[in-house]
Amino acid sequence: MSSFCPSPWPSRCGAQIASQLVVRLGWRPAGAIALALTAIGAALLTRLDADSSVWADLVPGCALLSLALGTAFVCATTAAMNGLPHQEMGLASALVSTSHELGAALGVAIIPTIAGAILEGGVEGAATAGTGCFGNAFTACAIIAAAVAAVAAVLLPAGRPDRSEGPVMAH
Repeated sequence: MSSFCPSPWPSRCGAQIASQLVVRLGWRPAGAIALALTAIGAALLTRLDADSSVWADLVPGCALLSLALGTAFVCATTAAMNGLPHQEMGLASALVSTSHELGAALGVAIIPTIAGAILEGGVEGAATAGTGCFGNAFTACAIIAAAVAAVAAVLLPAGRPDRSEGPVMAH
């Protein structure tokens, strides 16, 4: 069974949690918490090596990343769509979706590039460690996620969705 099979379920749960978290706490704290949890999930993956267990070492980090990103996506989408006139919601939704896809594409490009550079660069022990090279790549992810969490704590809207306006429709 693939170790990435559990990833969609935590993401779905994160999205459900976010819908309540944003209303109770607001976009800024909910987004910052989600991105901080993303950093922690990536940090959990830094300890992977050739002897790591899929279920004990890989799945917890991936599951936390998925949960946190599901929460962060809902925060981003609802913050972008809130209060917009109906005729502008399609554009806002497209911009958010494009940002999600661009971020995913960059992540898929950057993580193996960092790990591959270590393998090809002749770092001592890298060739025998194999998966251990991804520790540096996930460290970079954790640092980036922590930095984005700090930025989100400042730049995301401070308020909460206005329940009188009804649900924010996204995607």
